[in-house]
Amino acid sequence: MRKIAAIVFVSMMLYGSSVAIQAFKATPPIDLAKVMADTGAVLLEATVDAWCEVKEPVHKPEDAGQILSRVLTAMGLSDAGPIQLESMSADEEFGQITMREAKIQTQLNSGVTLLAAVQSTECDGEQDTYLLLSLYDKSAKPNLAAMYALLTQGTAALGAKPEHATQLVGVLEGRLSPDRVAELVNQVMRDTEAEMKNMYQNGPLVSVSGYSARLDTHTYGKGIANINLAMRYIEEENNTWIYLGCPSVWESI
Repeated sequence: MRKIAAIVFVSMMLYGSSVAIQAFKATPPIDLAKVMADTGAVLLEATVDAWCEVKEPVHKPEDAGQILSRVLTAMGLSDAGPIQLESMSADEEFGQITMREAKIQTQLNSGVTLLAAVQSTECDGEQDTYLLLSLYDKSAKPNLAAMYALLTQGTAALGAKPEHATQLVGVLEGRLSPDRVAELVNQVMRDTEAEMKNMYQNGPLVSVSGYSARLDTHTYGKGIANINLAMRYIEEENNTWIYLGCPSVWESI
């Protein structure tokens, strides 16, 4: 761990002073799919999630279904298929909770899978309703910008800007040496123009986090976003799995 950390921090110091200047240049947002590809890993899956609060009241599952139908139409998916409607209630210690949901899963012409849902929870007359959208692409070259744009069309139907989360999963053959791990950490931090904030290692797991002003401007606009890189060696497979997430890695690693 000390060897990896030493290599990483020395390399980061050599280029770190230029990051702040470069981050505010009028340049296109960084493509995380390309960042992953440049590590040499075989990309297995790219996932983009989006969500926003729904202001409209939902008194029955059909209300949620109508909202979801509007969202799908705005995304050009009015013929995506039947929407599933569900409702359930339960008595809890702090009151009765009623959940109402409309959801759908469909495959787009591009081969990307869409999961969409309007979920509403009501307790003691107080209601929280959210639109949840997820796109899964298992191709070798996912078009993240197109995925962001499609999800944004969906939330725009409700007059809202979405929150986004992106994760890519890839795999490298064999076990990485400490030098190779440090090299990949430096490479990803440079390619995302991120300032590294912390690094953690526990046996075969290495996890690094940083902040960048160039990540996913479709979502975050001006400011900074968190980037998380995680690598884990799986002895049974003799492979090293790589997870690249913004704002974080949320799969079990």
